[in-house]
Amino acid sequence: MTNSKNSPWRSEALLREKYVGEGLSSRDLAELWGCSKSTILNWLDKHGIDKDNGHMTHSMWQDKETLEYLYLEKGYTAPEIGELLGCGDNTADKWLKKLDVSRRYQNKEWLYENFVEQEKSITEMADMACCTLQTVSRWLHKHDILPKHGDASYADEKPWQDKETLVELYHGEKLSAARVAEKLGCSEQTVRHWLIQHDIDRRSCGYRTIKTYKSIQHRYPTIQSGDGHTVLVHRFLAYACGKMSFEELCDSNMIVHHRTNIPWDNRPENYEVMDRSEHMKIHASKDYYPEVI
Repeated sequence: MTNSKNSPWRSEALLREKYVGEGLSSRDLAELWGCSKSTILNWLDKHGIDKDNGHMTHSMWQDKETLEYLYLEKGYTAPEIGELLGCGDNTADKWLKKLDVSRRYQNKEWLYENFVEQEKSITEMADMACCTLQTVSRWLHKHDILPKHGDASYADEKPWQDKETLVELYHGEKLSAARVAEKLGCSEQTVRHWLIQHDIDRRSCGYRTIKTYKSIQHRYPTIQSGDGHTVLVHRFLAYACGKMSFEELCDSNMIVHHRTNIPWDNRPENYEVMDRSEHMKIHASKDYYPEVI
């Protein structure tokens, strides 16, 4: 949305209604109206709206018992909780963290119920908990819930680094990289990384289906192949336009930074490839402001 005279954040009444009345955060409003967080903060100042007015003091999403019931017992995701309680995705996720509501993948009862009793796959559980396959596998082992795929010890071994194991699963059993990752308890990017490291011939990805999904913090479209593995569209486009190499595409430590801080702005000039630590430093900086390009 362009910064025109009709931009919604220019209306003091509308901004006050959303920010104070409905309790939406500046990030929620930036996502809602398609602008940067700094734009919302600037206009809050211009309209004299107190950013520290405690406008969410009595909101249900600040109640720990409510969040634990919805998140742990009912199994709702942060976006679903936000929709139920009338706040944004980021607001719900922020209070889940702030009130120290344990993440599902850390909860032994939740892990046991889904992995052992309901026989869900690690991939399904990672999707439910909005985390990586590695995270689910790590907590399964930490709670002594043994993995049902293979005999690998996730504490002492890294079977995804073994060339013979990868060749057997990938070429022998003709499993996709996603299925190999599920079987070995690591991420798909990790499998692809070690396929490259061991110079193992890789099959064509065969991307053909585009889906959009919501994560807790972002809204990014993904490209999904017929065998079920996915890649974020902006990573795929960064690779296609020469901004990142195939090795970087397969390396989960390499991040495609959106210079404008707008997730759906996929112009090549908006991409900057960097490692995860550098990316975190940029967004953690108090002096960080999105670029205008």
